[in-house]
Amino acid sequence: MITELDYLVLSGLSYGDFKDEDIGFSLEEILFLNNKSKERLLSFPNEVWSYGGREIFEKTFHTFLCEWKVIGIMNDTYRQGTEKTGFYAIAFEKHGQIVISYRGTEVSSFGEAYKDFIETDLLIGVDKKPKQLEQGVEFYKEILKIEHKSIALTGHSLGGGIAQYVALISDLKDYGIPKVYTWNAFGINKVGILSLEDFLEFDSIAERKCPSLKNNKILYKRIKSYYYSYLFKLLKKNNYIKDKESIKKISKLEFKVELDEDMKKRLESLFTVANKPLLPFFNKKGEQKNELIISPKVFIDDFFNEDMIYEELIRARKFIKKFKKNNRYDEHVINFVHSEDFTITLYPHLGSTYEIDKGLVRTEEKLHPLLKKMYAFTKSIRSYHMYSVFLPFFNFEGEDRGQIRRELSIDYIATEVRRVIYQENNLSDEFLGFYYNGLELDNENYYKIKKNLLHGMGMSKADIKYLKESIIIIKRMNFEKFKDLWKKVRKKVGSPYIKKDIYDLITFHERHK
Repeated sequence: MITELDYLVLSGLSYGDFKDEDIGFSLEEILFLNNKSKERLLSFPNEVWSYGGREIFEKTFHTFLCEWKVIGIMNDTYRQGTEKTGFYAIAFEKHGQIVISYRGTEVSSFGEAYKDFIETDLLIGVDKKPKQLEQGVEFYKEILKIEHKSIALTGHSLGGGIAQYVALISDLKDYGIPKVYTWNAFGINKVGILSLEDFLEFDSIAERKCPSLKNNKILYKRIKSYYYSYLFKLLKKNNYIKDKESIKKISKLEFKVELDEDMKKRLESLFTVANKPLLPFFNKKGEQKNELIISPKVFIDDFFNEDMIYEELIRARKFIKKFKKNNRYDEHVINFVHSEDFTITLYPHLGSTYEIDKGLVRTEEKLHPLLKKMYAFTKSIRSYHMYSVFLPFFNFEGEDRGQIRRELSIDYIATEVRRVIYQENNLSDEFLGFYYNGLELDNENYYKIKKNLLHGMGMSKADIKYLKESIIIIKRMNFEKFKDLWKKVRKKVGSPYIKKDIYDLITFHERHK
């Protein structure tokens, strides 16, 4: 069984410096046994082990990761002096189950993160798709060729947006809807993310009917651009569509695709290329000949076929209508977000969205103005956007190990309590003496200790992410539950000097900045 924690950790690993040489090896070999790859991966900036917790990372995640192996990588990240999109994806496999993890915005550079956010948001806003979305589909298609029992997608930030888009296109292409888990992802559920170009595919028609066209990349690109431009104008002129996404109800009997003479002449001009000799300076003037590489009539018959265009318009109308309703994807695409994260201010998510800090309540999303988005971005990129907001809702032991919870883990709350005690502010000497002497909790001192602790937590000015939520949970605790919490707090007496677990890493990392 693949748990939510598997998806979260695998999405985080997409930020690692995996190389093609890692393909075919297990994560146990790459991360824990091979010293060369271990050093390469664990020295790469990461939300958890960058705090100096490599040993704790291995202790916490070894059992989750040991059986997964790397089966594919697509790397189009930035290189100095080379134009790249920044896209990166990695595929993992365990017992025939494949998970593709898409890398998101890299926040090691605030400027790059802001650039990614603005460019992506604005591109989607003007009905243009970032190239990374199409690259996500390309990698997915390659991985689909590998024999598998199931395939799922995951991603954080922009990577989660890519995962949603891939699921949408997978459904459109009749590959099925893969299971998707995203973490503070960009939403892609908006007008313009789909268009007629996704249905009237020039590339697939060309591959079937005129494969020789692709031999000339410049000509191919020019013809493709002209084809879409002319076709959309024609369909709009005939009142079949309102825009690239809004298709009207069309009667088959009334549907006609009639091309004008100017268009046919334009095609003939496009398909006529100069047949230049290999050594033109040895030839006399006038010997150069023009060659018609494809008959305009053949092209029109293949690319402007009325039946084909009509069928694709009907298919597009039905599919886009289902996409806009979104409930088709509710059970397949699960998005976990923090209510204070800036991604909530972007476009709605495909599928269902749950707020991690609100008891996994499903949220109804709405659009926000750009200024609010920019404010939310600067406020939350470090505070609420990264993995540290999700880890406190997981247990790493017990029956619910690896499953996301509606409430904070007791082990995490114990770490927050230890941090409040570590400051020694607003706590009585009696309380501190009781704690540092490691005294047992009983029915006589229970209320006094609990009351003093809640007072200290309530007065704390420390930047503790889930302090308010922890206070509410502690208030509800009966004696037995509070006693269990107190035992866990006592075990953490060495923190932050000696970190005990993953929660210590994400709570006390400020000491090491």
